[in-house]
Amino acid sequence: KQVLYGSGFIIDPKGWIITANHVVGNQQNVTVKVADDTYQGTVFARDRRSDLALIKLRSQKLLPSLRLQAIPPRIGQKIYVLGNPLTLEKSFADGLVSRLEDTGWIQYTAPTNPGNSGGPLLNEDGDVLGLVQLRLPDSTPGTFAPGIYFAIPTSQIQGLLATVRQVPMRNRQASIFIANGLVQMRKGNYRQAIENYNQAIRLEPQSATAYLNRASTQALLKNDQLALEDYTRAIQINSNYSLAYWGRGRVYMGLKDYEKTIEDFDSAIQVNRVWGSSSLAAAYYDRGTIRVQLKEQKAAVADFKAAADLYLKQGRTAEYQRSLDRIIQIKTE
Repeated sequence: KQVLYGSGFIIDPKGWIITANHVVGNQQNVTVKVADDTYQGTVFARDRRSDLALIKLRSQKLLPSLRLQAIPPRIGQKIYVLGNPLTLEKSFADGLVSRLEDTGWIQYTAPTNPGNSGGPLLNEDGDVLGLVQLRLPDSTPGTFAPGIYFAIPTSQIQGLLATVRQVPMRNRQASIFIANGLVQMRKGNYRQAIENYNQAIRLEPQSATAYLNRASTQALLKNDQLALEDYTRAIQINSNYSLAYWGRGRVYMGLKDYEKTIEDFDSAIQVNRVWGSSSLAAAYYDRGTIRVQLKEQKAAVADFKAAADLYLKQGRTAEYQRSLDRIIQIKTE
């Protein structure tokens, strides 16, 4: 009897799991190992075209879950792959985003092998950027393309969740509008993106992600006041939303309100100290830039050094060199 094996991740504490459809095959009932416990589960929904499957565990126990990151990653961003390659459980690998397809698929460099399929592609906050695939975007699910690694974006995962009313998550229709907004943002259709976020907020007024994405789009359109209002609302909903602090600080920076800029960058850095997300280095760098404007050279050097250290760990050579250049410039003036 054929035994299929792969990885997955919990998206809700009540035992809802996302994996690749080819990992569960045509089975309706599956066995899922979470840490050292084993559960029985049912394949609740499938999207064969996107190669996604949703599993519901038969358990009354609340389980630790991962959050889906709605904002697409940047090329060069640090990422991590967690899964069970070649049946080696709890394997952890790191790499960088190397390319973004027009469809949203994410190409990355972390070593990935059979058994990783269906596992999470994580950012430095531990949020899910995508679902690991071992194939090229247009190839057959379950095929293996050695040395070239891709992940399905969270927008497609949200599309599957939107069809399942029983999943006790945020409004499914709102998630579709957020996913569509991200696609429009990626294409540069900012006003269409805003309309999608407007619809998401009407359906789910407490969606910090929808407010954050709309704020980012308003900032791109130079609608500073509207961007500030949306970033502030995202922070009110989720006081630990580091990207919202950083984004709002960037708007204040453009408005030359340096006191509020420093406050927001301070908050972004404080929230991110544990993991050190991709926005942490940028917050240090931007705060250093403001401190140069305020003639606080010693503090600025400390911020640029912190940014350089983080960029070096992330393998972002250009940003690392840029931070060092700022330090040299200050010390030679």
